[in-house]
Amino acid sequence: YKFIIRTKPTHLHVQGKYFLPAAIIAAKIVGIPVVVTVRDYIILCPHAYCITKERNYRSCTLQEAITLDFPQTLKIRSIRNRWHKFFLLLATLWGWLVSKLLTFFLKQASVTVAISKKLAQIYSANNIPIHQVIYNTAHFYKHPPESNRKKNIILFIGRLTWGKGVDVLISSYARLGKNQTLPPLVVVGEGPLKATLKDKYPEVKFLGRKKHNVIVSLLRVASLVVVPSVWEEPFGRVALEALVNGTPVVSSNRGALPEIVSHKVTGMISTPTPKYLAESIKEALKTELKLRQGIRVQYSKLRQKFEQIPVRQYENIYQNI
Repeated sequence: YKFIIRTKPTHLHVQGKYFLPAAIIAAKIVGIPVVVTVRDYIILCPHAYCITKERNYRSCTLQEAITLDFPQTLKIRSIRNRWHKFFLLLATLWGWLVSKLLTFFLKQASVTVAISKKLAQIYSANNIPIHQVIYNTAHFYKHPPESNRKKNIILFIGRLTWGKGVDVLISSYARLGKNQTLPPLVVVGEGPLKATLKDKYPEVKFLGRKKHNVIVSLLRVASLVVVPSVWEEPFGRVALEALVNGTPVVSSNRGALPEIVSHKVTGMISTPTPKYLAESIKEALKTELKLRQGIRVQYSKLRQKFEQIPVRQYENIYQNI
C-alpha cells in the first residue's frame, strides 16, 4: 500500500498468486484497476489431483479434499508415519482454505488473463471468468538454430514427479530399447521419483538440476525432447523452448501442450501411456528430419504466437483500462 501511494501507478499487474489479497485490497483503497495472470491451479486446488477431464475439471470440495486428495497424496509420497500424516492433513485443510481465499480475491480483479486456452477452460468450468488468453512468451531467434549432430540424445526436462510423467517416459524408453538401439535418454531435474528411477534404470542418465544456458545447449543436441505430462499441463514451457531451439517435441495430449506442438508437423502428440508414448517416440525418431523442417517452416508463426502477439495483447489491456 505504501509503495502504491509513493509511486502512483495507473494499475497493478499481479503475476504471483500469493500477492492477490494484498494487491486487491490496496488497489481498491486507492481506486486503480488490477490485472491478474493465472499460471497454474493452486487458486483452484492445493493438489490439483481433482482437475481431470473425467471430473469435468471441477475442483474438489472440502470433503473431497480430505477423502480423495489427501489419501492420494499419502499414496504418492509413500507416507506411513502417523505424525507426518497428521501434519499433511493440516496442510491439506490449510491449502484448501487458501485456495478459496485466493478465488474470492481473483474474482475482484478488473481483468483476468490465463496463459493457455486449456487453463481458461478449466477456470471457467469452476465459475471463474477469464477475460483473455495470453500465452507465455519465449525469446526466439531470427532463424531456428542448426542442430549439433555431434551428439544424439532423447531429452526430458522437468520435475521428477508423477504429474510430469517421467516414469511413463522411462517405461516407454525401456519398452522400445528391447527391440532397437536408441539414442541415450537424458533426464534433467530433481524430484521424489529420482532415487527410485535411478536405481531401477541404470541405463538412463540423470543430470539433476541445471542452469538455463546448459539446458539450451542440451536442447540443441537432442534428437527429441519428450514432455509426457500426465496431469493437465497449464502451459508447457519446455515444449516451447525445444521448438525455439529447432528440436522436435513428443508431448502428451494433456493440458495446453497441443496448443504448442503441432502433430506430425513440429512433433508428435500422444496419450501418456508407455505403449502409445513408445509408438510416438519411435515415429518421431523415424521422421526427425521432416519434423525439423516443419519447425523451420512454422518458425515465424511460432514467433508471432509466442513472442510478438502476447506483448501487443498486454499493451492493449494496459491502454484499455
